[in-house]
Amino acid sequence: MGVEVVSLYTKFGHQGDMEKGVARAQPGTLAIDDPNELEGIEAMDKLKPDVIFTGMRPGEVAKKRRVQYLNAHAYHNGPYKGYEGWVRFARDIYNAAFSPIHQLSGIDISRDLIATDKGFMTRKMISDVKLTPEEASVEGERPYTGDFDCVSKLRGKVYDPELSRNHEQAAV
Repeated sequence: MGVEVVSLYTKFGHQGDMEKGVARAQPGTLAIDDPNELEGIEAMDKLKPDVIFTGMRPGEVAKKRRVQYLNAHAYHNGPYKGYEGWVRFARDIYNAAFSPIHQLSGIDISRDLIATDKGFMTRKMISDVKLTPEEASVEGERPYTGDFDCVSKLRGKVYDPELSRNHEQAAV
């Protein structure tokens, strides 16, 4: 997908987790074991990443620094496994990096001029900017058939009470 990893860290990992991450990283990748917020901010300021894959608390700090993040721990849009998971992951990265709301986050409405004669850049404008009309409308392409929301169906599912963790056996 063209993602360049510039930094990695582990918050609750063991030494082996950090060693595996460092072994897989490219030379020059910043590795931090159990970073605090100030170290995270310093890394963001120095490396200027487009998007961060992290948990919610470090992600909220990233948002305040105008760095988009994906909550990689909660899998709100996942799961990210298999082919369809890879497609979901690519979509989530794209949406994080090119979100129209991210364009607004750098505007100080008390002092910055706000253009009123044009709208916001959209996904179509970003993704199709270099495509000819023929390339943009290719016949025979199979549309994506996976579910974007794979969790909602599971919420309504009724499970066999015998398999429940809360199932208590009757006294004999």
